[in-house]
Amino acid sequence: MNRNPLPKKIRHFIRWAQRDKCFLCPFPLVLHSHVHHIITVKDCGPDHYLNLIGICPNHHGMLENLKRTKSPSTSIIGTDHPNMKQWLYKNQAAHAEYESLNADLKKVMNQFLAPYWSSRDDLCKIFERPDEPVVIVRLARMVIDRDIELMNGINSMRPRIFFPEPTIVKPGCNPYDLSLTNDPDIQSRIDQVVSANLHNIGKEVYDIAIAEHLKKLKLPFSLKNDSIIFHFSNELNFSAAELREMSMDQLYSL
Repeated sequence: MNRNPLPKKIRHFIRWAQRDKCFLCPFPLVLHSHVHHIITVKDCGPDHYLNLIGICPNHHGMLENLKRTKSPSTSIIGTDHPNMKQWLYKNQAAHAEYESLNADLKKVMNQFLAPYWSSRDDLCKIFERPDEPVVIVRLARMVIDRDIELMNGINSMRPRIFFPEPTIVKPGCNPYDLSLTNDPDIQSRIDQVVSANLHNIGKEVYDIAIAEHLKKLKLPFSLKNDSIIFHFSNELNFSAAELREMSMDQLYSL
């Protein structure tokens, strides 16, 4: 799959938000970093800063190995076949890395590894059926709920990610200057602002990412007063925020 490279500004922000450390360990991202999609690209995960984490190559390899590596064929299980030995060695190494994480990070990893429906197959086909708009609305809400649960869990581990740019900077400095994170005065002021504003951060911060996800699922949409409106039928038109706020009873009454 051909993908456009992430803008440098997003990469700089992710490093800034994570204090230039891997999401799972103290490895400095300045040496070598990978950017991982929380909701994967194949599951329509957007290139939005809420859906991206900076991670070291070692833990990225562990994550991909646990998530994607297929089990060997039954014909070689229990044998000395080279493919069996290679699979077992990689699997054991990945699980050893997982076991070395603390309880909070294991919980995060389990969220990463939880099954997520594939938007490339049946899901996209259901979204493309214009004759069942109510079903499509309900399915969209399921997608939104899953996205919010996953992104809330991950982003709660790095509260500074909620700020698209550093809130406090030195005059004349690049706001993504990572050396600012080593300035105790600046860092203390930034953390105070974050702590004071955490209670104001609600699920609406995810609407941009949610809208991008639903757009990739080929739902028709239009722009109205700078808001993206999704069209399920001539009568059923909702923004991501409206879909997010609907109760299940409201959905079933459509």
